[in-house]
Amino acid sequence: MRLSKWPITAAAGLLMSLIAADSPAQVVEAHVVIEGMSCPFCAFGAEKKLAAVKGVDKVGVEMKEGRADLTAAEGLSIDMAAVPKAVRKAGFTPGEIRIVARGTLVTVGDGVALRLAGSQETLVLHAIPEPEMGEAQRFADGTTVVEVTGVWQAAEDGKQTIEATSIRGIPE
Repeated sequence: MRLSKWPITAAAGLLMSLIAADSPAQVVEAHVVIEGMSCPFCAFGAEKKLAAVKGVDKVGVEMKEGRADLTAAEGLSIDMAAVPKAVRKAGFTPGEIRIVARGTLVTVGDGVALRLAGSQETLVLHAIPEPEMGEAQRFADGTTVVEVTGVWQAAEDGKQTIEATSIRGIPE
């Protein structure tokens, strides 16, 4: 008797999507300063390029403020390395990128990093304000889910960092 692979494949796919949907950690919001937008057509071009970034569900572009607000799709994380590239592809210069990210804090060398769910990807926290440093050290057990708000940056070595302005535990 030969068994069909379809039910097994479908079950595996469903299980993976459920695991991803339950992931408590990801970059859930990004607010990107876009330099050089001066008309509605410019805003439309930036919106189109940013909407194609992996993990993005919604994009709102504020032309007068020179900003785009990105929201992640449910259970996904915005591919932050692709955001400045998308802005450049649209013909503009990316400025400061503020993010809201969720994950678990882990100790990395002498510092603390935010580990995103379902991966080994980490965003190293730096320039943590004194009141937040205590929270970061307290939560750096790798199990407590936290929300970190701050400015995202990519280093020349490819590592991603967050200049954290806020760290708070998320009740389960």
